[in-house]
Formats: sequence, C-alpha cells, structure tokens
Amino acid sequence: MKTRMIKRKGTLLSSVAMLSTAMLLTACGGDGGDSPVDDFGSNPGEGDNQALLYAYPDNGQGEISTAAPVVLRFSSAVNLGQAQNSITLYEGDAETGTVVNTTPESVAKEPNNVLLQPDEDLKPNQTYTVVIDDLRLRKGVAKDQTLTFTTRPLNEGPKNLVVKEDTFEVSRRMPDGSEMEPVMDFSSFRFQFTQPIDRATANYGDGNTVLLRDGAGDPVDATLLIDGAYMTVDPDAEYLNAGETYTLDITADLASTYGQTFGAKSYTFTPKDSSPGREPAILVQKLTQGTTSRLTGKPVNEVPVNGTLLGENDNITQASAEVVRAELADVTTYTDVTPIRLPKGTVLNGAEINPILIGGEVPAGFGSGDVTMTVLSDASGYLVPNPYAENNPDALRIVHLMMDVGIATSEARANGAFTQDLLHIELVGLAEVDPKAGVLNLDAVSMVEPNILGQEYGYGMLSFQLQSYKDQNNSPGAIEDITPPTLQSWTPGENSNLQNLGDPIVLNFDEPIVEESAKNIVQLYLNGSEIDASIQTSGAALIIRPEGGLMYSPETSENVYRLVVEPGLTDVAGNATGYLIDEEFELPRVVTQKAVDNPLPVGGTAAYQDINVLVDHAPIVLAAYPGFPCALNEDERNLGQLWAGRCAGGFPGITDGTALDNKDRDDLVPVAEMPMERPIIVLFSEEIDPDSVIEGQTFNVYRIDENGNEVEAVDGSLDLSARKLTFNPDKPWVKGQYYKYTISSSGYDVVTTEDSNELPVIVASNDYSCGVDAICDLAGQPLQTQVLGITTVRDAPNPQPDREKVVFVTGPHMEAGGPSLAQYFIGSEPSNNVVQMLSTKPVSDTNANFFSERNNPFATSLMGQSSGDYSFDLEEYGPTDEPQSNYPDYDPNGVKPSKNSAKLLSRFDERSQEPGLVVRGANLGCSYQPLSNIPQVCPEQKFTYLTSGIVAEVTDEYIDGRGLKVIMWPSQVVGTSVPIFGLGDFGVLVGVGGQTGPQYLRMRYETGAGGDRREPITAWLSDNSGSLTLSAEVDLYLTAPYITTYGVGSIANGYNLSSYPITMSLSGDVSFLDDGRMAVEQFNVAPVDIEVFLFSRETAELGGYVDLLIPEYGSRLNFVSESIK
Repeated sequence: MKTRMIKRKGTLLSSVAMLSTAMLLTACGGDGGDSPVDDFGSNPGEGDNQALLYAYPDNGQGEISTAAPVVLRFSSAVNLGQAQNSITLYEGDAETGTVVNTTPESVAKEPNNVLLQPDEDLKPNQTYTVVIDDLRLRKGVAKDQTLTFTTRPLNEGPKNLVVKEDTFEVSRRMPDGSEMEPVMDFSSFRFQFTQPIDRATANYGDGNTVLLRDGAGDPVDATLLIDGAYMTVDPDAEYLNAGETYTLDITADLASTYGQTFGAKSYTFTPKDSSPGREPAILVQKLTQGTTSRLTGKPVNEVPVNGTLLGENDNITQASAEVVRAELADVTTYTDVTPIRLPKGTVLNGAEINPILIGGEVPAGFGSGDVTMTVLSDASGYLVPNPYAENNPDALRIVHLMMDVGIATSEARANGAFTQDLLHIELVGLAEVDPKAGVLNLDAVSMVEPNILGQEYGYGMLSFQLQSYKDQNNSPGAIEDITPPTLQSWTPGENSNLQNLGDPIVLNFDEPIVEESAKNIVQLYLNGSEIDASIQTSGAALIIRPEGGLMYSPETSENVYRLVVEPGLTDVAGNATGYLIDEEFELPRVVTQKAVDNPLPVGGTAAYQDINVLVDHAPIVLAAYPGFPCALNEDERNLGQLWAGRCAGGFPGITDGTALDNKDRDDLVPVAEMPMERPIIVLFSEEIDPDSVIEGQTFNVYRIDENGNEVEAVDGSLDLSARKLTFNPDKPWVKGQYYKYTISSSGYDVVTTEDSNELPVIVASNDYSCGVDAICDLAGQPLQTQVLGITTVRDAPNPQPDREKVVFVTGPHMEAGGPSLAQYFIGSEPSNNVVQMLSTKPVSDTNANFFSERNNPFATSLMGQSSGDYSFDLEEYGPTDEPQSNYPDYDPNGVKPSKNSAKLLSRFDERSQEPGLVVRGANLGCSYQPLSNIPQVCPEQKFTYLTSGIVAEVTDEYIDGRGLKVIMWPSQVVGTSVPIFGLGDFGVLVGVGGQTGPQYLRMRYETGAGGDRREPITAWLSDNSGSLTLSAEVDLYLTAPYITTYGVGSIANGYNLSSYPITMSLSGDVSFLDDGRMAVEQFNVAPVDIEVFLFSRETAELGGYVDLLIPEYGSRLNFVSESIK
C-alpha cells in the first residue's frame, strides 16, 4: 500500500520534466502541422483529410443547457451559406426528428469555426442530433458526421420537465472507471441523478446516506456537495491510496424532492497511481484576458449572466487568476487518456459589475462588488484523443473538465441575491501543446445557469481559456489564502418584521463556507431550549431551517430565538472563523388579549356579529394565479369567449332605474392564459393547516372542456409553505386546453336578517370538516371565499323621482367559510417573463383579523358615545411620528403613514348641509366636540392597516422614456377596520360611534384592445434621478360591506360602497435588502376621493353624506419578495 503525502502548493516541474511531458502529449495529438503559424491544429492538408475537429456540445454529451448554441471547428475555412445548407440540427434523431431552425454565425478571427444559434431555446430532457452532410470547406469536403447530445431537465416546473425518469436513480457517474474515465488517486466522485435530491436526506458520514470507505472499511473524510440532481463526493486527502479498493455507499434513505427513495447501491473502485515513481506534474497557469476565444470568438474568461431580470450580455464579470495550478497524470503511463485536475480552493476573481442593470437597462442602484468563484472540489477531467479526426495526427486533444464552484460578491445585497453553488460545470475544449516551450494551453466552452434573485435561472456561455507560463521555473507562486470568512449580513437580523413565516435563517459570508464545518457549531434555541434545525450551505450562505419553521410570538407566550455559531466555521481553504456569532431575535408578536372598556353597541339580527370580543377572522385568499381571489358567480361564465364569471357578492348592476340609479355590474373575470411551464400560486392571509390541504380532496385541478365539464384530473406536486400554496403539474399545461382549479371551502349558511329588511347574510356554520370539504387555518376555521358578502338591490316602496333603487350590502360573519373557490385558465406558450411573488411586509395586523388592536383614547366621545373602547396590553404598530399634512383643515397635526397603511380623512362639504340629512358627515378615529360639527383632533387614529399579496411578472420589454415593463396580476388589498363617528342630526348634532369594518380593495384588469377589461396591470420600472422606481396606474373597486352594519347609519340604510370605483396613481422606490430580497414601496401620488352616500330604504332619497379622502402620499404599500434561499 502506497501513501503519498505531497502538498499542492510550492511544487514545480523542472524544465526537463516539463518538456518531456509536453513532447509525449504532442505525440498523441497536437499542433504538429506544416503551417508556419499556429493554426490550432487545423492544417491537415487538402482533400480527403478535411473534417470536424471540435464540437460543443461534444458527441454524446448530456446535461446541456437549453440555451446552448452548437459550436463547431473544422480543418479549414467554412462558408456560412454552406453551413446553412449542410449542417442540420434535429430535435430527436435525423430520420424521424424535427428540424430545428438555427442561425449560423461566423466566429471572430476564426474562419474555420461556425456557431449555430437555435432560433428558440432547446427543449429540456430532449435528445438532439447534429448532421454534417456534404459540407464543402475551403480545402475540400468535410467528412460526414452525426453527433448527438441531450439537454438537461429544467430546474423547476412541471415534473416531466424536471426529472429524467419516474424512478430515482443515478443517471451518470464520473469517473465511471472505463478506459476513457479511469479512477485516479486524485479523483473526485460526481453523480448525476434522475431527479433532484432532497437536501435534507443527503448527509455524509458513518450512519448517513453517503459514505466513502477505504479497504479496511473505515470512513474516509470527504466533502459532500449537493445542487439539484447533482452530487459530488470529494475526498479531503490530497490523494487516495493507489491500488487500494474503496467503496462508496449511497443508502436507500436518500430521497428525491418528489419523495422517491433511492435503491441502496455501493460503488467499488481501485484508484490508479497518477504519477508512479515520480513527482506529480504541476503546471502553473493563468486565466487570460483581453483576447477572444478561438472556439467561440467571444471574449475569454468573461462570465455573462443573461436572463429577463438582467438582460442579454449587459451584466458581465471578467474572471482573472494569475496562478492556477493544474496537475497532469504521468503521460508516459497515461498516453491516450491523460487525467488532469485543478485543485480545490482555486479562486477565480471577477471584476465588479457596476451598476447591475435590471433587464439590461435600468440601474439597480448598486454594483456587485468584487466577484469570487471558488473551486469547491477538485476539478477533474481528461485529455483524450480527438474522436472527430482519427486519420489526422495533428488534431488537437479534446479536454473534458468537470468543475464545482461557489460564487460570492463583496457587496452584501448582491451577495445575498447571487451567492450559490454551481456544480458539474462541464468544460469541453481543445488542449494545445507547445513542444518548444513545454507548456499546455486549454480553450474550452461551457454553459453556466446561475439562479438570479431566487426567481429565474439565467444562462451564460463561458469561453474558458487557461494558459501555462512559458517559464515554469520562474512562474509566480500562489497567494496563500489565510483569511477566514467574514459575516456580511444575516436574516432576520434587524428586519424580523419582514420575515415571512416559513423562511429560513440565512447568514451571508464573503466567501463560500464548508457545510461540514457548521454541523457541530451551529445551535438554534427557542426560549432557552435547543431546537432541531437543518443546516445547509449554498455558496457563501449558511442556511438554517428550524423544524416546523419560525413562529410569531403570541402575546402571552413569547417565542424568543437565539442563534449561536461558535468559532470554527471554515472556508474551502480551511481558514476558520475565530469569532462567536450570538444573536437573539423575535418575530412580530400577535395580539391575543382584548379588554372592553366601553363596548360598541351591536344589534340582535343575524346581520350583526359581536365584535367587542377579539375577532378571529377566517382566512381569505389574497392572490390567486392564474385567476382572481374570489368565488365566482357562474351565471355569466363563457369559456369560449374566455370569461370565467364575476366575483360572488359583487355589484350585480342596475339597468332599469333612473339615471342616478343605473350602474354597471362588476367586471367579468377573464380566463387567464397560463404559460405551459408555470405553477398555480395561491397566497393566503394567514397560516394554513397543512393537514387540510389535500390534493384530490380539498385542492383539485382538472382539464375541462369549453362547457366547463371535467375531462380528467391533473396530477402534480402540491406544496404548502405557511401562507403560500404552489401546484406544479406533472406535465406542462397544453396550449389551447381549458383548466380549472378548485380550493374547497364550506362552513357557512345564508340566512335572512330578522328585521323588516329581511336581507340575506352569510353566517358561520359548523357543518364542515377540515381536510375533507374545506381548507382551514391553524385554528380550524374554513376559508372565507366570498368576502364581499351579499349585495341586494331592491325597489324603494315610495321612490323619489330621481332615484328608485336601494342597494344593501351585508358582510359575511368574520368566522364564516364560503363556497368553494374555482378559477379557470387556458394553456399557452412558454413565457420568458419572470414571476415574482410579493407580499406586504411589515404587517401591523399580525393576527390577521382585519382589525387594528391599538389603544384609542378617543374611542369614547365626550358625550359617552363609543366606537368600541378597548384596552390592549400589547398593541399592533401604528403610524410614524413624522409630521405630514397636506390638508391642515382636515388633518391637523397629521403624521406620515407607516408602511402598509393608508390615511383616511373626512372633509366637510356643503352637501352635508343639505336639509333632511340624518348623517351630515363623519370623522375617522374620534368624534366631534359636543353638540357641534367641529371634529376632535386625533391624527394617529386615522389609519387603516393594509394586507395584500400580488403576483407580478418582470418582462424583457423596455421603452425609452417609460422604463422596463412589469405586469401585475390583479389581487386584493384588505384594510383593517377604522373607528368612525357619524355626525348624526337629531335636532342636535351628536357623534355616533362605530366601526367601518374590514374594507376590500379589488384591483381591476386593464382595458385591452377590444375594449374589455382582460389585461393585467401595467407598471414601469425606471431610473428616477438615481432611484429605482416602480410606477403604475391602478383601477380598483372599493367595497366596505360592514360600514352600515357597524359604522354610520344602520343596516336599514342603503349605500354606495359596493364596488365603488377609484383610481390610484402609484409610485415608489424599489430597493434591495442585504439578503438580496426586493422591497417595493408604493405611494398614491394623487388624492383619492371617496364619496359615501346613505339612502333611505323607504324612499331611496339621500339620508346621509360623508366626504372621504385619501390624501396624496397617504397610502403607503410596501411589498417584499420571497426569500432567495
């Protein structure tokens, strides 16, 4: 048994040994042609010797990016016209496959090369064939060739585009022990699986799912890397013992993200000695700069990051490294196939991208800082004989090199957005040997597909070039890394109120972290007791996922977390942190206690519900993609014309009344087009009980016909994360096919009020079962799907000449369920737009009951009237203390709204002085001076607190003067109840207290070319004097279904706040948090008028008037994107 202890650093070959190596390589293929200049091995002579010399993708190569071009190099110059006629790319095989349209491109300074760029992205999981037939080159006709390659699966999407097989197996391992891939003493072991690996099940070591054992059966220390379907096992030792038999075990407990388990398997191999009887051959090389690739014509060692979010070739970092040490196996032993490796820990430095351009056009407001790409495991590969030119002794060797890298940046926001591992980057290139200088140069091509902001997998073609120093004896020495990792940022950190439930704890360092070093030094405590948590790394990010997720703090029992990371966290070079990380944090607290000092009077009919207790509101849907978050009235559904119906409970329309009566019915909800690779996404107002969400029971997806009949169930993967449901179909949606998905609910009845109006109202019922016929929250309450309640239109018994109709609205009981929510869509072509899920953060209403639990010293008027006077030991947050008042008459001492709140002001219009009115205005938050219309001053009480979610898409459409187009799918915003005092005229003026109840703002679709409201909302992302800004004009419906029940007037009054149309001009800054998440702030830049009319149920005449106003910059929404990790 031979054990070699040789250090990577400080070893150089002598010139003689180097020359010997080079000459032997030349004998097996090199630039030995008769050209007086270096022609890259493409001078084999005339006539029959003309041939293909290089191809990317290589023949038989798998895991090719769907964005990859085809790069070909021939033995002499190729004409683009000849290439167009004689080189064909097929989807499938050449006999039965489909021709793929490509555009041939010349390669700068390389007339022998051609680059075929498919007109559209290739399909995932698909075999392609390149046929070269009768191609006439400058020096003759090239030998006919047929090449095949296979594209990789998608990283996310429909199951059949993400997995290779229905079973979870190894699809490829490198090295495989064949003559072309011998196992060496310096080999790393890479496995590619048929399905993505569940990271939680992949652990290295004795008793875990992955273990490498030596000949005695003892564990071998190694690094385990996981990324999607890729696994790398890299022994920590410099060399394994040549000739010793090793076994790598993968147990049956390893599972895929689809729940498939791996059939236990052991791989046995005996490493070969890479340098028998001699010192290892170490070549000192560098990454070149300032030139173009001899394969692609692109600038060498640039790393472009392309995609919708970053544009095309607009965000590029130039990689550099002055010292890259490559080790070659002994070529006297390995003459045909020569193993090669680049050592773990090699750092490639990237130049700063500044500024980062969103969509390639709009500055993000910051740069990347310096970029580092650290080789995470020994990059290993082989120099092999050129398979394309067997009769051409001068053809250069082909090089295959497999590399794992971790990306980090020095700017915290960029690092949070981009740090990640990229495994199994497979470089395919040509090895050029200069026998006189004894050096080896490599030109290679690969595709990288980084995850951008956690929202999009981008792509970039890497034209890699590595050149040896001419004088190996005097080449520069490696710069030793002696600096341990530095913590840049961590989440939640100071932004615990921005943490989504279900999000992990993330610590971002300035360089990649070794996961194994964190296993025994990271502890997470809850209220002093250690809790279980999974620990993973991705690039420079340390990701901690507590079992069960982080939780809010109930008022009576705080949930205080403490994160401890002891010294000893290491980087790839082995440098350990010498500092302690000890942080305590708490997520927002939830009000659970409410004391009643002076109750709000409530009636006794079925329309009233006692809201003097702490309201526990049923969960609702905030956003549904595709579709709209409401149960639909099916009466006007017409799938053939792409109409899904109208929101149940909305305004039904009046067409047979007077000019003042008549009003259009609510908009129809269109049948949305759904790109075939997209998931269904549903955002809820609060945490949902996972046991109540059952595919095929409470959540169903069907393919349907044009009449809405169910044709077949659609199978897929259902995921619930706290407040978000995601459904990925097993197969893509079919273009032109109709679909529907149904979210089940129940637990409600419709009864009639016991007053003379006899109005229908939705009340709670116990006739439901969570997980059987209803999706429920953690408290067991069913989903409320008809939040608008019921709108009733009646003829007035004694109408006025100018008004005959009375509109009544009864809001549903707060804990009531509702009818099942079904949404309809139609499959369409794939889209390059990038979907962003945004939710309002921070949220004052942490208990999600749509009431603001705050002490209000003005809740009881000076005359004893109450809007509900309650005391809270713990208060939800209120407005800022920053002065802001554009209307001192209506908003004396006004303050700026906090994030996710809106200011409501009441004005005093002359119409409130008209004779006969019972309600002559209203004041928000407090009452009036006794027996007068002079309002009390309470600027902090004039706010409603907002909760919303939205699904947006970033497009690649940029228009000068407007910006980058963003589309937003209509959803709803819920505002908390606001105390309100109606000014009642009973001969004397009295402020009568009440509550507005929850208010619902439904975003409306935009009007399309046909005049119908079918289109999503258009917003524009632009650079506004150095600030990244989003602006949109949004039409909305406002419905306040409880305002007469608990607020002004009485339930006997009709009123006009059913689907009341308003328009908001929104604009605000877009910024990025230190963890890379996006924060989008939106103010209304123009005032919004809301005129409230109350009508007599007997005569339909005007009985009250309230003139409300949302002042400019009085509404402040703040959306935050999802966690990147």
